[in-house]
Amino acid sequence: MIDMTQIQERTNSVPQVAPSEDVPSQIAQTQLKTRYGEFQLLGFRFGPRHNNQEIMALVKGDCWSAQWRESLPYVRVHSKCTTSEVFGSLQCDCADQMALAEQIIEEHQGIIIYLDQEARGNGLFAKVEIYKYMEQHKVSAHKAWEELNAPDKRDYSTAAAILHLLDIRAFRLLTNNPEKYLALSALGFETIQREPLEVPATPYDREYLLDKQRHGHLLHVF
Repeated sequence: MIDMTQIQERTNSVPQVAPSEDVPSQIAQTQLKTRYGEFQLLGFRFGPRHNNQEIMALVKGDCWSAQWRESLPYVRVHSKCTTSEVFGSLQCDCADQMALAEQIIEEHQGIIIYLDQEARGNGLFAKVEIYKYMEQHKVSAHKAWEELNAPDKRDYSTAAAILHLLDIRAFRLLTNNPEKYLALSALGFETIQREPLEVPATPYDREYLLDKQRHGHLLHVF
């Protein structure tokens, strides 16, 4: 179990590596049983700079233990995908990646940080517009984003603040996206090793995964 007293004490030291505005103003903790195991569930509420954003994290293991220091915990920084994770959409691999990340964290220990960044941070309405454009014009997701001139608003500073708060300075990042790896690497960590998070393609998301691969994601489509 994570010691909440230690977390509260560290809120005073986090600004040394992250702006004070990135320190969560409120923190809550409980236990959560999932189909993959039992985790500690942490809730973080940030201030106005981050639109009072609320972020959840699933933790397995003791982030202050020597074991974590020696083995490098697994970390997944995951942006919300309502269409797949709530409605069961087959058009992307987001829900499958989340499920695989939970299984890896359950087996090897680590943390999943769940960011409220639907549709590259543009929100649910923008996702519907993107899907509509893809269907009407028979183009890929990347092409739709490009032609609609939709910005990528994803920001990993809150995830970095949470990791610093938990004193996680070196870790294995579960991602196929080199841009996410580079973004987090610039936020004050000692060591980040990239670990792939690949799931089998289906007839419904194969083109989506191939499109990701064409645009720099490091994955095998199988």
